[in-house]
Amino acid sequence: MNKCIEEKTGRLRYFDALRGFSMIFVVFSHVVLFSMGLTDVKDSTVNWVIMTFRMPLFFFVSGFFAYRICTRWTASLVGDVIKRKIQAQVIGTIVFCSLFLFCQGQGIFTWLHTGFQGYWFTITLFQMFVIFLALSLLSRLCCTERMLDIGLLLVSSIYFLSFGVPVIREFWDSPLGGILCEYEVTRYFQFFALGIFCRKYWNQFARLLTKDWFKTLFIVIFVVCLCFMNLTENSQISPPPPIPPR
Repeated sequence: MNKCIEEKTGRLRYFDALRGFSMIFVVFSHVVLFSMGLTDVKDSTVNWVIMTFRMPLFFFVSGFFAYRICTRWTASLVGDVIKRKIQAQVIGTIVFCSLFLFCQGQGIFTWLHTGFQGYWFTITLFQMFVIFLALSLLSRLCCTERMLDIGLLLVSSIYFLSFGVPVIREFWDSPLGGILCEYEVTRYFQFFALGIFCRKYWNQFARLLTKDWFKTLFIVIFVVCLCFMNLTENSQISPPPPIPPR
């Protein structure tokens, strides 16, 4: 399995293909929504299905490629990586979002009140990288790789459980929560962590990919989730008021 996936260069062809597909899905969704006159994702069944896994796939692949086997994690190295991420993901996002707002006839600092809107994924990804780097440094200082696993599971659990906390929801709606894109971080960090786990324990994960029962189970779970989401959305539609008797 590894020979089929990993070339002599060390690149994982399957995951490079996943990155390519995720880019195609992004382009397709934007073309459907902004170039075909559709106003809602659900106006296109194909696009609705793609939207259910497009961003989870993006963050899963991002987490997979974020993991690097490194035995020399130091505060200096982590600081250098974060500095480069700030230049590429934070400063770049602020500049291009401000230019976009200016072209739309809005103030260039409107993002301070409304958040980064369509540019949210870069800010979200930056925060995920910071969490991963901090846990990697902590794991190095504790001299145990298990600390990274425990930290990822703990942070994922906290984010998952925070969906039911009203105070957290209020923070999502606040200007600071909008700038930090905390709703998206809470929603997608689990997929980023899953990508890290799959890369870290690649041999075990690769063996699972060869099992027909695993592929079948994955497809069944995905279809069941789609049906559940569809039923949930339909149940939220208010029925028409009853006709009063004459």
